[in-house]
Amino acid sequence: MLRRALGVCCWAVVASATLGCSGKERAPFLVEPDASYDTDPPPDGSDFDVKVDTAPLDCTGGVDAGICACTEIGQKPPVVYLVLDRSGSMTAKDLGSKSRWDLVRVALFDSTAGVLRKLGGRIAPALAVFPAASAGANQCSAGAELRAPSTGNKDVYDDLQSLLVKVTPAGGTPTAATLRALSANLTKLAADGRPVFVLLATDGAPNCATTGCTADRCTRNIEGDVTADGRKCSPTVNCCDPKATADGSPLNCVDADATVAAVTALASVGVKTFVFGVPGTEAYAKDLDALAVAGGTPREGAPVGERYYAVKSTTQDAFVAALQAIAAKVVDDCVVTLESAPADPGVTNVLVDGVLVPQDPVDGWTWTSDRTIELHGKACAQIKAGLVGRLQVAVGCKTVTK
Repeated sequence: MLRRALGVCCWAVVASATLGCSGKERAPFLVEPDASYDTDPPPDGSDFDVKVDTAPLDCTGGVDAGICACTEIGQKPPVVYLVLDRSGSMTAKDLGSKSRWDLVRVALFDSTAGVLRKLGGRIAPALAVFPAASAGANQCSAGAELRAPSTGNKDVYDDLQSLLVKVTPAGGTPTAATLRALSANLTKLAADGRPVFVLLATDGAPNCATTGCTADRCTRNIEGDVTADGRKCSPTVNCCDPKATADGSPLNCVDADATVAAVTALASVGVKTFVFGVPGTEAYAKDLDALAVAGGTPREGAPVGERYYAVKSTTQDAFVAALQAIAAKVVDDCVVTLESAPADPGVTNVLVDGVLVPQDPVDGWTWTSDRTIELHGKACAQIKAGLVGRLQVAVGCKTVTK
């Protein structure tokens, strides 16, 4: 069993300050010992004790409670900026009692199934919906931010879930206008030096164009709609053309080029866009493929029409699986960037979901700079598989090595 040192100094904090303790006192545990631990101090006072197999970091007591390594070093988790389509078609119940909107909401934030909730502090989620849900907004009003990004925790995810419960699907799909409206916020976040990802969830093509289109680019025609006077939208009846039908409107034209341009502009400042296709996007697969390519996130090796992350069936499990595939890409980096360098790297420890990871270049972690740590072996594999909910870097106790 690894043993802990006698405490000449108990804690080292990031900003080089220290909290002193008597030389006669023993340094506190990284975790409470189990009953098998020998409570007598080691005779030479040079070793360190920690349960390597399970080491939860509980900072609720603080240093006053004698908890060692309770000071976490701040991290800069990637921002996952949700841009969710709340158009009227999201009320559709393709199968079962849940609408498309409810299936998305549950897959994101449910206390049991929620994919993003399970990532915990590994990400900083933010939320916008489109069209705008504010009073006075019309069916093609550009979407707006409902919550700025903050590091994920229970309160953050509870708040995001509560916000979505209050949203009622209605209106069109002004995707291009929404991304342009959010671009200033997204650009500012990217300039802060952290990864930023847009997660664009939609159940159809972007529309709300201001110019007309031919029948093959009219969503009403593509989806086999019928005019107000009973005629079927067809190559000879362009339901986006007011001259062809009294209820025709260019707002129903696919606005693909403008949306690709908006996604491309975000990519140019380092913001990648994942496209999450809710059932209903099948007829627009090539358009959403183009968005995924422009956003720098096409599914590797997928054929044309399957390069965005499409939900294959209207079951909750299918929604969760597609989001898990995206989440795994967002948090698949085994390099952790810290907000500041620790004053003494020799008193730094890493915990993955409460389990202590020893410093080791093969199956543990190593420093890659004074502010970056890289995980290796099992811990890295867990991260790449999207199985890590919380990753903590703490200072105060001698680094545990293999």
